[in-house]
Amino acid sequence: MFIQLRAKFREPSLGIRDFEKMLRRQGKVIEALARSYPEHDKTNWRLKGDTEDLAKLFPVFDTNGPSRIGLAVLRLQFQKEQNRSFVAIWDGLKAPRVDCSMACHVGPPEDAHTLKVDLMSEEDAIGPALVISMLTPIVEQFDPLWIQVYPTDYSEQVFPDKPGVAWMLYLPLEITAQQVPEAAALVPMAGRDGRRRGTLVLSVVDEVFDGDNPRHIEAAASIDIRMVDQDLMPCYSDLWPAA
Repeated sequence: MFIQLRAKFREPSLGIRDFEKMLRRQGKVIEALARSYPEHDKTNWRLKGDTEDLAKLFPVFDTNGPSRIGLAVLRLQFQKEQNRSFVAIWDGLKAPRVDCSMACHVGPPEDAHTLKVDLMSEEDAIGPALVISMLTPIVEQFDPLWIQVYPTDYSEQVFPDKPGVAWMLYLPLEITAQQVPEAAALVPMAGRDGRRRGTLVLSVVDEVFDGDNPRHIEAAASIDIRMVDQDLMPCYSDLWPAA
């Protein structure tokens, strides 16, 4: 089982060398995961590397937050970069119940940035409750334009120019059951101030979305069509500044 979370967000003030800020925000997502799986304590996490040995070498958190060594490696890695950077980290564990990695990609101020979280498990260890618990700090910390949640092999999106609901789709809108009656659930999501910021739309509840299950595919497609009909679904082109 391989589940992907992809968030797009705008933040012109976030610079390509704001590594500590990126890590602190990613740390909040890790804390949510660790509440269900304590072995994912932040102090186990490492920077990704080109080899297995390098990927085990540099801890990114200590008991006080982002580690000095992790920040130093990132500054060195991107010291000549002018336009883009990323912070890619992994759980540093051998054969965990849930394997997790994530990356925050930051570009020029006018661009939309990306947070990627990958979850993998050979067991039924990735359920809706776990995913929603991790989406909560993503909404709080990144104020995303949208978040998509889908299995890596899902390729049945109805509208190729739009995100699509797949298993779950967060939008910074208040969406009601009257607007999207096909949704299996609508979960209000709050921002950092505790006020409602948007809505998480689920196509399937009480089980993991299966990209090979016709019932799941049909449920997602019907929601996509309804949301486009209601003018609720953004386009990928909305990410880019007007020419």
